[in-house]
Amino acid sequence: MVKRKARGTPDPFRSAAQGYGVKPDPFRMAPVAQAGGTEMTDKKSGEKLLAEVYRNTRYALASIADILPETEDERLREELKQMHDGYEHISGKAAALAKERGLELKDPGPLKRAMLWGSVKMNALKDDSRAHIAEMLTQGTVMGITALTRSLGESERADEDIRAVADELLLLEQQYEQAMKSYIY
Repeated sequence: MVKRKARGTPDPFRSAAQGYGVKPDPFRMAPVAQAGGTEMTDKKSGEKLLAEVYRNTRYALASIADILPETEDERLREELKQMHDGYEHISGKAAALAKERGLELKDPGPLKRAMLWGSVKMNALKDDSRAHIAEMLTQGTVMGITALTRSLGESERADEDIRAVADELLLLEQQYEQAMKSYIY
């Protein structure tokens, strides 16, 4: 017979900070208590934010490059080319910031790249209408906005330059989302 604890009885294996029934977020960086320790946390959170900006732009660029040949609508093609230029600009800014700081940013691996390519091609093969392509791009953009918003929230004390690039990308993606939605209706 298993003996159950009464409700409200503290669990000796949980700290008060963890609360009851709430799992701690392993990706959330805790502030460092030592003098000067928050500088490291700020630097690390800035690096993570910069990596997210770069990753986000590289996925967007790959998606656009994969879908562009499948797009017959000339107006949508022009919109995609403008989006590509915008993402390329932000990607360049992120790479320059990384170089200044001696960081190495990584492109998506070949397996993830192949999965993205296959997904785009299969979806376009199923339906290559302007509305469907715009819907695919909208979904990808929303995923990017969500990931970037989460990273910005977790990197509140990151370097101003890095946050500025992330904010610029977020604004750009929100504009792209609205532009793609106009093709769906």
